Amino acid sequence: MKDITITRYVSDIQQGCRGQLHVDGLRLHTIERPWIDNRPHISCIPTGEYYIEPTQSPKYGDVWAIVGGSVSRFKEDYSARFACLFHPANYASQLEGCIAVGRSTGVRDDAEKSWAVWNSKDALEGLVDAVGFDVHRLTIRWGVV
Repeated sequence: MKDITITRYVSDIQQGCRGQLHVDGLRLHTIERPWIDNRPHISCIPTGEYYIEPTQSPKYGDVWAIVGGSVSRFKEDYSARFACLFHPANYASQLEGCIAVGRSTGVRDDAEKSWAVWNSKDALEGLVDAVGFDVHRLTIRWGVV
C-alpha cells in the first residue's frame, strides 16, 4: 500500500480545480470539478483521507474508486457522494466528482479555453506502473506546489 497525495492549488468555478499528485517521486497533474459545497456530480470531493480501490468501470475499464469519509463506492451505501473514480479525462467538464491525472497541463483550444490535463490515459497507466493496481491511501489537501 502506497501513500498518494494530491495537493490542490487553484479552483475556479468555470475552469475546475487543478492539483498535483505525488507518490514515490512520480508527479502528475490533476484536474477536478471546482469545489461547490460537496454537491454530487458537480463538485470535487472534500479534502481528507481516503483509500483508492481497484474497480472495473463499464465506461472506463480498470480504474480506482475513491472511498472513505463521505465518499462510498456505491449509491446503495447512502453516502453523500458515491462512484467517484480516478479515470482518464482532459477537462473538468468530463468529470462528475471524479479525478483525472495528466502528464502535463494546458488550456483547451476552443471558445471555452478551459484548463486541461494532457496525456491522461498515459498518465493513469504510469500511475498504475508506479504503484500497482492495488489499494492505496490517498490524501487530498490544499497547498502550494
